[in-house]
Parts: sequence; C-alpha cells; structure tokens
Amino acid sequence: MPSTKISNTQLAQAISQYWQSYGDHLNKSPEAFRKWSGNGIKFFRAIGEATYNLLNAIGGAEEILDNSFSRQDLKSEFVFAPTLAVHLGSFRFCFYPLVSSGPADSKAQNEFYSKLDHNLLNFVVIPNRPSPDDCISAASLRLKGISIILAAPDDIDALASNLWTLEEMTQYKYFRVLLQGGVDADAVFTAWQVNKFREQISTRVSPRIPSANKFIENRQDDPREWITHPKFEKLLEAVSSNSCVFVVGESASGKSTLALNVGLRHEARGSKVLYINIATLTDQQAFDIGYYLFQESLKQNNKLIIILDDLHCRPEIGLRLLSYLKTFSIAASDICVMAICWPHYFEDFREIREDAAVIRIDAADVKNDMISKFGGSLSSKTRNEISEFAGNDLLILRLTLETIGKHGLISDYGSLAQQIWMQRSQGLRGDRVTLTRAVLVASLLGQYECYVSEEYLQSRAGITRAQIKELQRSKLLLQKGDRYSLPHRSFARLLTLLLGTQKDIWAWFRSKKGINNAPQFVLDYLEFLDPSEVWKALELITKTEGMKSEVNQSQRDVHFITQSWKKIDTLLQKMYEQQVLDPTWGNTISSITFACEALSAVGESEKAQGSIDFIRSLYRLESGRLAVEVENLSTAKDFAQIRLRMENEEKVLPFSRSSTMEMAKNIDIHLMHENWACGLVLCAESSLRGNNNEYMQLLAKAVEARIESGGNFYPARVPWITARVLIGLGRAGRTVENSDGVKRAAEWLMRNRTEGGAREASFWTSGTGTWNTSLEVTAMCIIALREVGVLSSHPVLIEATEWLLDQRKNWTDIGHELDGAVAIDAYLQMNRPWNEITDQITWLSSWAVGQAIWMYATESSDKTHDQSCRAAQVAAFLVRSMWSILRKDLAHLLIALGVFHGDYQASLASLSSELQATKSVARSTVMPTTTFEWDVALSYASEDHVYVEKVATCLKNKGIKVFFDKFEEVNLWGKDLYIHLDEIYRKNARFCVMFLSEDYVRKTWPSHERRSAQARALEEKQEYLLPVMLDKVDVPGLPPTIGFVDGTTNSPAQVCRMIEKKIHT
Repeated sequence: MPSTKISNTQLAQAISQYWQSYGDHLNKSPEAFRKWSGNGIKFFRAIGEATYNLLNAIGGAEEILDNSFSRQDLKSEFVFAPTLAVHLGSFRFCFYPLVSSGPADSKAQNEFYSKLDHNLLNFVVIPNRPSPDDCISAASLRLKGISIILAAPDDIDALASNLWTLEEMTQYKYFRVLLQGGVDADAVFTAWQVNKFREQISTRVSPRIPSANKFIENRQDDPREWITHPKFEKLLEAVSSNSCVFVVGESASGKSTLALNVGLRHEARGSKVLYINIATLTDQQAFDIGYYLFQESLKQNNKLIIILDDLHCRPEIGLRLLSYLKTFSIAASDICVMAICWPHYFEDFREIREDAAVIRIDAADVKNDMISKFGGSLSSKTRNEISEFAGNDLLILRLTLETIGKHGLISDYGSLAQQIWMQRSQGLRGDRVTLTRAVLVASLLGQYECYVSEEYLQSRAGITRAQIKELQRSKLLLQKGDRYSLPHRSFARLLTLLLGTQKDIWAWFRSKKGINNAPQFVLDYLEFLDPSEVWKALELITKTEGMKSEVNQSQRDVHFITQSWKKIDTLLQKMYEQQVLDPTWGNTISSITFACEALSAVGESEKAQGSIDFIRSLYRLESGRLAVEVENLSTAKDFAQIRLRMENEEKVLPFSRSSTMEMAKNIDIHLMHENWACGLVLCAESSLRGNNNEYMQLLAKAVEARIESGGNFYPARVPWITARVLIGLGRAGRTVENSDGVKRAAEWLMRNRTEGGAREASFWTSGTGTWNTSLEVTAMCIIALREVGVLSSHPVLIEATEWLLDQRKNWTDIGHELDGAVAIDAYLQMNRPWNEITDQITWLSSWAVGQAIWMYATESSDKTHDQSCRAAQVAAFLVRSMWSILRKDLAHLLIALGVFHGDYQASLASLSSELQATKSVARSTVMPTTTFEWDVALSYASEDHVYVEKVATCLKNKGIKVFFDKFEEVNLWGKDLYIHLDEIYRKNARFCVMFLSEDYVRKTWPSHERRSAQARALEEKQEYLLPVMLDKVDVPGLPPTIGFVDGTTNSPAQVCRMIEKKIHT
C-alpha cells in the first residue's frame, strides 16, 4: 500500500498518549519512565495500545503494511499483542507490543511465541527489562530459526524522547544481539552504550568489498577461459530462488570459480553481487562488513547476492556472519548468500542455515572438459596420464596443461614445480636468495592454509617490506587482510616440494634461526603466534591434513595428548552451545567468568562477548572501590546455603577459640559475596582485555581498596575468598613485587592460624563447612599464590603441594569432581610433570564431556544442592590445564594428530626424540622445582633502555620472573649494588640476556654485570648467556662462536617470545 504520512501534530498526540498510559503524565517527566508497572489488565492493555500507536506514528513516514494479524488478541487475559508491520528500506519487520502480567514462561506467552512468523524479523516489545528467563527464551527461539529481538520500555521511551530513531534502534539491536552475540538485556537503550555505538560507527573504516566482476578483474583472470560447469544452471536457479546456497567441495575443486561465474550472470541481470573472502578477517573487519551490508540492504532495490568464500578458514566468523545474514534474508526478501566451504566444515555451518540449498561439486565434474579445452592437441594416452597425474586438484591440472603447452611433457610434480617457479620468478627484481627464502616460508605454512604476518616473514626470512611488495607484484604472494599467503594451497605445496630441497636455504635457516626442517618450521610458527592464535592454527593444520590412523596408540603420552585434543574440542563445543543459549549462564557470575577464561585461553574470546557484557552491567566504581551488584545473581542462593553450612560447622568445631573466626550469624554475607565477585570480575575482564592497560590497573586498585587491616579480604574465616581475590589481582598484573596490598594478602594466606593467618599446618580449611573441601581450598590457595608471583620453591607451596599429592586418590571421587579439576590446575601451576597425573585428567575429562553435567549447567544451588558454577568451573579448569599441556608439547601433539607424512613424520619424530632426550637429561640433573629467584636477568646499557624495557614488560606480562632494574628501584634502594648485582647475575637467575651494543661494552656497570654472568657461564654445563646484538661489536670474553639473536631484525616482542621459548624448553 502507499506510504502513509504522519504529521507532527499526530506524532505529538501519539507520544502524549504513550506517556499518559503510565498514569498522571503531568507529574512525571519522560526520563522517569524506566519501566511499565501497575496492576490490572486494563493498564497493561492501555500501554500496549499506546505503544502500538507510537510505533505506528514513528514508522508512518515509511510504508505501513496490512497484516492479517493486525491488532490481534490471543484471547488470553494475560497477553495482548497488536501487530505492526513496517518497511525500513528493504527490511520488513513486525513489531509486537507484548503485554503480560504472567512470568516469561507462562502458557500464554509460549502460545504467542509459537505463532511468530518464521519468515519475518520479529521485534517483541515487552513490559520490562529482559530478565534472564526472557533472554533464554529469545535465544532458544533464535536457535530454532525464529528471528526475534526483544525491546524494552527504555527503548520505547528513547524513541518517544527522540533520543534515537527507529532505524537506529534496529541497527543497534541487530549488532548487539545478532552480530556481536550479546543477550537481549545488553541491547536495551542506555545513553552511554548507544553513544559508544555511534562513535564506533562514525570512526569505522568503510570496507572495500569488491563486486564479483571487480574481484575477477583484480586477480587478472579471464572468465572467457573458464570451463562451463555442468552445475552452473542449477546453482544459478538456486541463487534466484533461495536466501542461502552452500557450495561445498574439496580444495581446488572449482567452488570459487563456479560461484563467481554465477555471480557474473546475476550482475548482468541487474543484481548487485559482493565478494567477501573471510580467510583473514579480524573481528573489527567483520563488524565493519556487517554494518556495510546492513546499509546496503536498506538502500538496495534489486537483488543483493553476497559470496562468502573460504568459510572454513575462519569458522567462528563464518558462523557469525551466516547467522547475521540469515536475519537479512528474513527481513529483506531479495538477498541471497552463496557460502563456500570444505565438506569437513559443512555440517557446522548447515546448523545455522538448515533452510539453505546445497550444491555439492567435485573436480571430476569439469576435469575432462578442462583437459579437452587446454590439451585438445594431446593424444588420448597423454590426456589419461595427465588426468591421473593431477588427481582431483583442478589447479594442478590447469598448471600442468599450461606448462605442457609451453615446455612440453613433464614427468613428475618436481618437474612441474620447477617450470612454474621459473615462469613466476623470472621477473623478480632484487636479492633472489632472500625472496626465495620468503616464498619457501610462505609455502611451508600456506599448504596448511596458515597465513603469515609481515613480522613473521621479516624475522624468519630476513626480508624487507619492499621485498614483500616485490613478491606481491610478481603474484607469488597475495595479501589477505594483514597476512600473506601464496595464491592457493595446491600452489604452496608445489613450491614447498621444489624449494624445500634447496640445501643452501636450509643451511641459512639452520645457522641464523636454528631451524632444520619443515616440521620445525611448523613448530616455530605455532610458538611464534600469540597463545590465543595457536588453537585456531592447529585446527586449520589438522583439518587440512585430517587425523591419520597410523599413530602408534600404544605410546601412553601420545595417546593421552590425542584424547586431550578431542576432549578439549568437545568441551569447547558444549561451552559454545551454552553461550548461544544463555550467555548469563543462569545469571551466575562465576560460570560466566570460567567460560570467559576457557574461551580466551584458546583464542575464542569473541564468543564470550555476551557474557562479559552481562558482567559489565553488574559492577561500577564508587569512591575508588569496586562495587558489584550481587543481590539478583543466582550465586546469592549459594551464599545463603554457605551461611547454613557455616552454622552447621560451628556445632561441631570450636570456632570461638580465635578472634579471627567470625561466627556465621555475625558475618556480613553480602560483603563476603561481593568480595568474591570482585575477584571474578578481575578474572573475566583480564581474560578479554589482558593486564597491560590502564583500565585493568584501575580496576585492580579498586579491588585492593577492599583489603582488611589484617591483610585478608573479608571474612578472615574463609580463606578461599582471599584466594579468589588474589587470583583476580594476579590475572590483572598485580604481584607481591609491585603491590603492597597483594604482598600483605599473600603473607596472610601463608601464615598459620595461630599467627593470625589462614593456614592449618600444611593445608587450608574452608571455613564454610561442607560447602568446600580442604582439597579444593588448598588447591585454590596454591593457584592464588602462584598467580601473584610467589615462587614455586617457597616452602609453604612445596609443603601444600605434597599434601595435595597425598590426597590424589580423592581427586576422582564421585561428587567431588570440582576438587580434582582445581587440584590438577594447582599441580600444573607448580611446574610439576603432567605425565604423572594423566590418569586423573583422563577420568575427569571423560566425566566432564558427559551429557549429565550439562543438563544442570545453569541450575542454581537450591535445586542441585551444589555450587552453581560446577559445570563451567570443571570444564574451564580442564580446558586450561589440558591446553597448557598441549602447548608445551606441540611436537608430541603434531605427531599424535598424524599431521605429517613420510619424511616429514620421520623428521618430526626425530625432533620429538631430541626434545624428549633433552627433557630426560634435565629431569635427571635439575631439581623438580627451580631454586632460581629469577627466570631471566636482563643486562643492558641505559642508552638501550627503550628497546629492553619493551622486552621486560612483555616477559612480565607472560608471567615470567624477569630481573629488570627499572622494576626493582625500591628493592635496590640502599643496597650495595656491586655485591647485590653480582649475586643476581652470577647466582640468582636461570638465564642472563645481554643486550650488546657499543655503549654496553664501554660502560662500567654493564661490564660488571657481564663479568658476573661470564663467571657463572664458565661453571655451567648448559647455556646461560643469551646475547642479543643491537650493534656489531666485539665483547671481551665472549666467544665469537656463541649463538646470538639479532636485535636489529627482531622486534622486542619477537625477542620476548624467543626468551619465553628458551625458558620453557
């Protein structure tokens, strides 16, 4: 129907009617209308009618659609849902002002939800801020394919007050809920969040998304040379009649070419076709693209087709974009997504778009046609040989045909690679040796779909930025986002086959980088990555290769690592599912925190965004102290139970014997709950933000302000409250070295009860009766003390760990699985060998992946009679523990997963044997726990302090004990530095890193440090001095044969990673 224009007078009348529905509008300002309240169905109906009229008026400038459900009453005394359907650009929405005086899960509301249209985007305006139950209901409906977003009174008030427009509200909720994965409660209008969103939109960089034609032009491909695919017409029709089509096939089977060809045909028909390769998209780029597509859909009159290529390279972004674009195709009728992926990943993506059409393709579909077109003059025998030679790889097939056309027949892959390399490299300008090294590095990793950063190429191949541009010019490297790769995985494998045999290149890698073979390069790459990136890289490597069956499962450690990999993946999938269903985890702050930590540990922090947003809605800074709203959390029921357990404990234990043992009736349970929550807030925030930023330091100081005069965090009776806060402070970067408050709390925790502390003999008791066991609390205290920098060699920690091991038989007790999971984490924090507790990890992880525990993942303690966070905490501890084990033994992991074939497998096995032998020698000659005060001491000249301080800060943030004089100014104050520094550099550090420069050689204090370190080196049978060359300089007493790192080509971050690797070897 034609647009209906609403005058300003009519709009004012609608707004006035809306506000009057609250009551006496003369006594209330618009800002006061924060929620709908009152009694009686008439009042609720009045609000529903007024909201309907307001939305009608605001949307009146657009097209108002007739709808058969218009002003529908579901014949319930509890529900009134008039319907308003509007067009916003090309988007079609239905708004339902839903009024209910019953609970969110009432029969009437469920009846209403069941009638929602699957083919529309449904905005449901509810009479309250979305509760956890409301959010769960909405998330569950979205999982079932019903697109629903909840709006609250604050949202409608903001519309009436002209604080935002209907279009802006739609955009904001789209992004908060559908693109960023938040919960509906997080998308309610608040001025600061909306302003932040506006700022993000205004400062965003508009992405350059090419059309299908432009993309083909950029890669200098000629569509006239393409083979007409037998499934072209089928895909063309599928795109015309569906909102989503999957194009599924193996690598180099012709998926992208077919999709682009179909896109070209639709462009010729007047459609707009956009090509997006998500292989290296960052989260911010995905957001920018999401916003761009939203804007395009608003103004698009013709069909919009979006090609999403290489979904398998970034599955998490692929899933998010598919889910997000699904709502586009529902709200805007003329949008289609062509999603391209490998078969391994298809089922995961299909869960998001069960309505999609599927076109499966195979190289065999066009293989013979390609041979006929490009090899028509060849004999039938030669064609058959070429077909067999290329297998099902169309890229190899085409390259073979082109090479034969120019150079004649080839005998093997090596000959093909040689011809292709000669053709592609003949125009290279500059140092060909360096350029060839860089191509080999990119090839070695590109065959696993791993794209390398400029930083990695420069550090490992010794290449400059200008030389990288030269490789791009010659089409040997392609830039994908901020990373680089060869044009295709098959191309990378060919060049790896050729260049990997050049001994002079490997000689250079061996002498300069200590890398001897391809498997070592893969290991080096994984260790170079930030920890959060390693999991994703391993997933790509294993899924491109597939898990092999020839692994020797009789090897106990290898079998354990293989099973751990699978169980981590299973636990993460369960966490992902719970995050989608309910990011608040039943309104349980502890479960949210543990989920955030586990997801961040494997680089999936974006999946925790909805959870962290919920936590951020709970806390605020007040007069320099952190305050957390805990009253409405599910854990409030836990703490009510805790008081009862404490009272029961007092009936059997003489708690009146100590002035620090508060009686349960006198304990401020709210303050106790809030202190515990403060520790969780720090853990959650640091898992996403890291600890090296001003905001985290501000939060940490605000939590430290809550410390009691005795050094504990209230109450003294319950040491695990102090332990939980210390864990949070440690994750936020506060240690016994840099914080007086943390030092006092750690000392209190380690003192005996008889001395006014928290410890009982060699362990800690809970103070909360049977709610927590001594096993769980002792493990927590060990973790807390290690997190804040207490040495693993401290007698208190050694004694507590031995007590923990004495209780090992209890780690797997039925009903006490949480105790075992925390004990495992504490044991590993003490740097004890993981292969001593594989039985316990195996049993607990098998229990954790079972279905039973996850049925109660969000149940509160009044229903389970156990800690509300049990499922999330056990899963998180196990994910972190097993992942830390795998990261330390990447060589074993790659062997266990069977990634490499033939010589690669032998090389990696050899590497693993060398590593194992080294570890065996180390175990036989070094005490189980280090006696060094410092992991590493840095020696440098003050002129080089900028470079060195970046290294020191990086090491500190990784939890490495680093001696850097700027960090120790207070401790050094007043000491005899000549004697004290000699002790440090000669006795108290495991390694000494010397930053060598002309200033270092000529200055007095660096020379003193160097002589002390050299004296130690003469006594050591293993390396101690680790030189970093900042200038080409001869250093007295330093043999020219000693290996060094070049500081002029390696950044401080790279040197930091090398030191970390050395320490953990």
